[in-house]
Amino acid sequence: MRLYNSLTQCNSTTAKQVLHADVRLSSRSDDCWSSHIVSAMTGLIQEYMFKDELRNCEIVDLSPFVVDFRERHLEFWTAYSDGCPREHSSTIITYNRWCALLPKKSLATRSPYMYMYCTAFPSTCS
Repeated sequence: MRLYNSLTQCNSTTAKQVLHADVRLSSRSDDCWSSHIVSAMTGLIQEYMFKDELRNCEIVDLSPFVVDFRERHLEFWTAYSDGCPREHSSTIITYNRWCALLPKKSLATRSPYMYMYCTAFPSTCS
């Protein structure tokens, strides 16, 4: 999103034309850069607002975007936090338990926000 925002504000007319062409192409093709960004926004709480800003080549406010993206990330991984890899044959549970960083909980509703290490997810199985 920072790269996208930089392109919307850059001084280069060529870079802006490339951005506008890529955004227009995203409605017809899944192979372009902005199409990938739009599909990554699926599931965010303010998804439609972010997609509209991107499709209109407007600056996306990063404060709500980062918080929204973080909440979706935490929501996804929380579902895989209650298992021991030795008891389940799931690569996601194994990764989450043995390789991923400890989950952090967002304490604020805007960015930058503070983190608190969550103690609900111990790093070892009992």
